[in-house]
Amino acid sequence: AGIALLALWSDLIEGIGVQTGWPYGAFQYAMGLEPLLLGIVPLALPLFWLPMILSSRLLAGRILAWRIPTRHGSGPADRPTASPWATLLLSSLILVLLDGVLDPPAVGLGFWAYAEGGAYYGVPASNYLGWCFSGLVAQGILLATLPSRRLSGAAPEAWSTDSLRAFLLFWGPVAFALGQAGPAALALGLLALEWWLGRSIEIARDADFMR
Repeated sequence: AGIALLALWSDLIEGIGVQTGWPYGAFQYAMGLEPLLLGIVPLALPLFWLPMILSSRLLAGRILAWRIPTRHGSGPADRPTASPWATLLLSSLILVLLDGVLDPPAVGLGFWAYAEGGAYYGVPASNYLGWCFSGLVAQGILLATLPSRRLSGAAPEAWSTDSLRAFLLFWGPVAFALGQAGPAALALGLLALEWWLGRSIEIARDADFMR
């Protein structure tokens, strides 16, 4: 049910964006993403959205799990769960950062274009304000339909790591090749964060096991 709602939301908000310019700013899809649903948005759009939403949610969960201290002698299962509000806000922020990696090279490759361009490699600030709204709704849907206690079973940590790395290792070099230093550096920073979190969690688990 959550996946279906997210797919519908991705088509709805993108369709509104193309037709009205809200909430991202006036833009149009260009070449390479056909076929278009009703001639408006790519038919495969949910396949682009869903990995970004899940990856940002799972990365947020890893960050919040790292920040929660473990009691002496307790294991990871004994850690208190993060606040749903913290999960919602952090996962939405990470989703905006992922779009900060994606949008400039996609514009540079001609997949879509903003009518008035923008200061961030052809992308306007309104796009990211729009993602703050659409991302909050998307993460709210995901949080409501897939609470944190069920997330690891539905989307294993290894899947999250592979999906996120594939996304960053593709779009980061594309941005670099297009001379877009900002998105390339952001991709590198997120990769470093993901790697560091993974190592920290492994070390913590080993310490818990030894205790």
